[in-house]
Amino acid sequence: MNNGKIKYYLIAGIAIIAAGVAAGFLFKGKSSDKERTEATGPETVLEEFISAMKAGDFTKASTLCDTTMMEDYMETYRHKWEYYAQQDSATSATIRSIVADTKFLITEVENKDGVCLISYTLELDHNKKECRATAKKEKGEWKVAAITDEI
Repeated sequence: MNNGKIKYYLIAGIAIIAAGVAAGFLFKGKSSDKERTEATGPETVLEEFISAMKAGDFTKASTLCDTTMMEDYMETYRHKWEYYAQQDSATSATIRSIVADTKFLITEVENKDGVCLISYTLELDHNKKECRATAKKEKGEWKVAAITDEI
């Protein structure tokens, strides 16, 4: 078999595998998304919210919180994020690195009557900040409703 045919079969095989993977993603559909949402607990929602905020993905963060109750918190964070993004590239890169390197650890969860109080720690270079979040069910889904920076 010559090199041209080998390359053809190799590329064809890769294309078939890629098509199969793509089809798997396409046919998951909204039912999988719904199942994931229903199975997502308040701790996971908080973790995803914090990750989205750390990445500056405010669109995703707004889907994970009660935007009415969290509007001021998100607006303050967005304002700071945009301010630092407008700084020189070294300052902006340093701030993004610090935010990305901050570790998030849930320390306590207390669930009462559909309201979940989640205590967590943010840590960077052995400096810790204790925080608390409140999560509530909204139309069957957990949403971050409040964040208190100091306990």
